Amino acid sequence: GPPANSADLAALVVDKLEELAVKIRNSNTNDWRQYWNEGDHRRPVKPKHEDSCRDALLSDLEHELRRSGSGVDAQPEGQYAEDKRADIRVAYDGHAIPVEIKKNTHPRLWSAINDQLIDQYVRAPESGGFGVYLVLWFGVRHTRVVPPTGRRPKTPAALRERLQEQLAPDKRDRVKVVVVDVSRPLTPPGAESPPPSAARHASPAS
Repeated sequence: GPPANSADLAALVVDKLEELAVKIRNSNTNDWRQYWNEGDHRRPVKPKHEDSCRDALLSDLEHELRRSGSGVDAQPEGQYAEDKRADIRVAYDGHAIPVEIKKNTHPRLWSAINDQLIDQYVRAPESGGFGVYLVLWFGVRHTRVVPPTGRRPKTPAALRERLQEQLAPDKRDRVKVVVVDVSRPLTPPGAESPPPSAARHASPAS
């Protein structure tokens, strides 16, 4: 049935985003390419601007929500207190969940989950304290910002775990981290090889 409260809505959003993550990584339509600027012969050369990445993800999320028949609506740049805007606002029947998106190239990758999503967005009454921090993973060599403690994560799963560790214990049930792997796949035999640093650190799933 449709979401009965903010917790249900947040669970639905996370579920749909995780389904999209699998589709983006494994689809035969190579959906990961939507997040890259391409050069000659469709060679991915540089991650797209964050807003363009948001638009591509939002389009797919809207499609999945329509297919579910839940009546849930997703819109870009939800308005919040002090004239702040989350990247995506997912709403249903008076409940609304903010989704803050960062590329793993972003200088505020490690801090935005607290000083943006929690401090500015999930405090809105309609969120019920729930929110989603979504990171687009372009590969280990694109994580240029060193985490506050420890070494730079080398996989999407490791990044997700490290971000969750930064949450205060009372926030971990309400603020969810989703990492979507949009990295360039390993190059097939005979094709141009990726840079040595990328090849050295890439996981089998990237």
